[in-house]
Amino acid sequence: PGGKREGGDAGFDRLLYYAYEPFSVESSQNELLFNNFIWGSWHGVAIKGGKNVTVLGMGCDNSVKGIYLTGCEGETVNLINSQLVCLGGTGRKSYIYADAKFRGTANVFNTTMWGTSTLGAEISGGRVNLTQGVMVSPGGVGVLLNNGHVSVSGLLIGDCSDAVFYIEDSATAADSS
Repeated sequence: PGGKREGGDAGFDRLLYYAYEPFSVESSQNELLFNNFIWGSWHGVAIKGGKNVTVLGMGCDNSVKGIYLTGCEGETVNLINSQLVCLGGTGRKSYIYADAKFRGTANVFNTTMWGTSTLGAEISGGRVNLTQGVMVSPGGVGVLLNNGHVSVSGLLIGDCSDAVFYIEDSATAADSS
């Protein structure tokens, strides 16, 4: 990550940077990441492309972005039974992050998210479906929709200091149940 970050532990940030993306999917087909675990990384699992990608039982402890989504033009990513924890590091932390270049669909099922994130889920592109799970202490906002589409169903979101949902004017759609 470029640029200077304010506050926090610079030494710890360096540690997270060295384990920047321990699990990264870019162009493979029928990829299955099964019961992997990482402690301390910038992006716990980065999905940047690929066809028919499934992540089953991912554990990310102390990642700045637990799940990082980008690219994936027209593809679907399934993330099932993950545990995502944000604890250390500086900058804008989130359990799930879909950047503005994300053009696919991410189905996130039965995910446990906790720790000290800045945001729970930050969606800036693509479509993200959050189905069942728990998001404890997501920081300021549980789900921030900058752009794209988010659907939330059966997700318990607790302890938000600002809002459970925040939808920017540029966002295309959001729904919850």
